[in-house]
Amino acid sequence: MARVNRLRIRAFLDRQFALAVLVLVVLAGVGGVLTYDAYAQPNTTVQTNEVTVWEADGSFTHGATVVDNETKTAGAFEPGATVQNRSVYFQSIMPVLNGTFRYGYAADSGELDATVRSRLVVRSVGRGRERPIEYWRQTRSLGREEVTLAPGERVRVPFSVNVTEAAATADQVRERVGDPGQTRASVNVTVALTGTAGGRDIDRTLQYALPVRIEGGVYRVDEAASTRAFTQPERVTVTESPGPLSAYGAPGLLALSLSGLVALAVARRGGRLTLTDTERAWVAYRDDRADFDDWISTVRLPAEAESLPVGEAGTLADLVNVAIDTDNAVLESPDGDTYHVVHDDFRYTFTAPSAPLAADSAPRASADAVADGSVRDEPDRGRDDGQPTTSAPSAAEERPD
Repeated sequence: MARVNRLRIRAFLDRQFALAVLVLVVLAGVGGVLTYDAYAQPNTTVQTNEVTVWEADGSFTHGATVVDNETKTAGAFEPGATVQNRSVYFQSIMPVLNGTFRYGYAADSGELDATVRSRLVVRSVGRGRERPIEYWRQTRSLGREEVTLAPGERVRVPFSVNVTEAAATADQVRERVGDPGQTRASVNVTVALTGTAGGRDIDRTLQYALPVRIEGGVYRVDEAASTRAFTQPERVTVTESPGPLSAYGAPGLLALSLSGLVALAVARRGGRLTLTDTERAWVAYRDDRADFDDWISTVRLPAEAESLPVGEAGTLADLVNVAIDTDNAVLESPDGDTYHVVHDDFRYTFTAPSAPLAADSAPRASADAVADGSVRDEPDRGRDDGQPTTSAPSAAEERPD
């Protein structure tokens, strides 16, 4: 069956050569366009990313010195000792909170004029339905510093707050006004900046705060370090890598189409698409054999039938028509070479053509070779019954499928 299919394909390509060439040209064009899009013109998209231009860094350090008082600390804290960066300080023995605010910035270039102001804010705060209520506020300046900073440089601004004294003053105010709030304190720092950073003009004021919560005999200091990044949008073109289909399928389609065009042209030029008479007869026979299989039975004729007058059919289809018209079956010899219909003392026969050579590419004798005698026709050797002889396939020939 594979042999027959190959012959059918050759016959189709011979009949539809122009159509086959057109299809391959179209496929090659599609493969070429897809390959060009995947490699010569890759897909690109424009994305907007936020890029950091500069970063500002402000932080606090703090501590307190233990003072001597009438109620000894029982060895827990040595008078005159300094404790640093605690979360809790005792008002009675550590009344003064000393600290330093440090500020700097990072950028690839620039220069900033910085004015740093620090102040103590004490206020009374109560609870509200939606947000805290501030009953009153007191503000006192702690210091001021002006400096010009390059990237990586830092300014240090010290401060000192007597928290015990501030708490006592707040209690006096609360008793005088009678508010129900709680005392809150904080060291607030304002940094005013002008200049350039990272190639960008800067005119900005930054706020930092060190919260101090006064609760009974202690005050608590919260962490207050802060780093702020300042960004600007940047448009970036991103090249997308082709997917597997575009990366491999498109070049493969192009290569296969071009290879097919070359192979088709070579086959047409060498005459390998056109079927020989033997190949055409074989394909026609195999098609008829498949189409009329229901009408054919394998039976060996009795010797008496061999002596009946014989009528030869040109094709297996013609013999099947005789069987249909006479309401008989087509009888196939067990060797598969000859078919018979017996009717009214006549025997109608069809002998299957020889199968093409196995290579499908046996050299074909040219007209010149026949003319000059290099190829001679062999006489048919008739059978004893006077019928044409169908020889058994040689080793180089293929049996019928």
